Amino acid sequence: MPIAVAASAFQATEELLETETDNSGRLDNLAVAVSNAMTANAAAADALSTSVASSVGALQNTVDASVTRLGGVINTQINAVMGSLASTTVAINAATSTSAANLQASVATQIAQVNSGLSTATAALVVKRDALPHIFMGSCSNTPHGNWRDYCLDRTDVDTSRPYFRKASNTRLTSITSGYFSMQFYRMYQSCNWEHTLLYFDGNHRRHTHMWSGGNSHWRDAEVMLTYPLAANKQFYARAWNCGWTVWNTSPHHSRFMAKYEGKLPA
Repeated sequence: MPIAVAASAFQATEELLETETDNSGRLDNLAVAVSNAMTANAAAADALSTSVASSVGALQNTVDASVTRLGGVINTQINAVMGSLASTTVAINAATSTSAANLQASVATQIAQVNSGLSTATAALVVKRDALPHIFMGSCSNTPHGNWRDYCLDRTDVDTSRPYFRKASNTRLTSITSGYFSMQFYRMYQSCNWEHTLLYFDGNHRRHTHMWSGGNSHWRDAEVMLTYPLAANKQFYARAWNCGWTVWNTSPHHSRFMAKYEGKLPA
C-alpha cells in the first residue's frame, strides 16, 4: 500500500474515532439533560401537588367556615322567627281572650235586656189579659122533655175563656188554672109539678133550686148564680129537672148560660 494511501486511510480512521467520541459525549450530555429534566419535572409535579393540596385545604376551610357562618345566620333567623311567633301567639291569645270576654259580656247584657223586655211584655200582657173579661156565653138549641138534663152548649155567643178555662164538650167546661169561677144559668120551662135547677162545681151541685110550679103548663122562669173556687182541670156545668114537659125554651132570649173567670185564689 502506498504511504499516501495509508496515511489517508489512517487519517480517515482517526476522524471516525473522533466522531464516535464526540457522539458518545453528546449522548452522555443528552442523558444528563434528560435526567435533569425528569428531576425538574418531578420536583415541579411535587410542587404542583403540594400547591393543589394546599389550595384544596384552604378551599375546604373556607367552605367549612362559610357553612358554619350560614348555619349561625339560619339559627339566628329561626330563633327570631320563633320568638316573633311566640309573641304573636301570646298577643293573639290575649286578644282572643279579651274578645271572648267582651262577647260574653255583650251576650249576657243582651240576654238580660231581652229577659227584661220579656218580663215587661209579660207583665203588660198579664195586666192587659186580666183587664179583659174571660167568659163563655151560649145556649142550647134542642128541646128536651122531662127528667134530668145537662144544659147543652151547642150555640156559642162569646168565648174568651182561655187561658183560664175552656169548653171541654157540649155540656162541660173545664178549668185550666185554679181560681174563682162563676156560673149564671136561667131558663124558661114548663112543669107539671116541681122544678130543680143546679150548678155543678167539680162533681158537686153547689147551687140547687127546689120550686113547685102549680101543676099547669104555664111558662115560668128559673135562674141560678154562684161563684166558687176551683183547682185546675176541674169541670163545671148546669143541670135541670122537671116533669114531662119542656125543660127549657130553645130561644136564647129565654134560656142562656154564662161562665166567667173571676180571679186568682189567695196565696
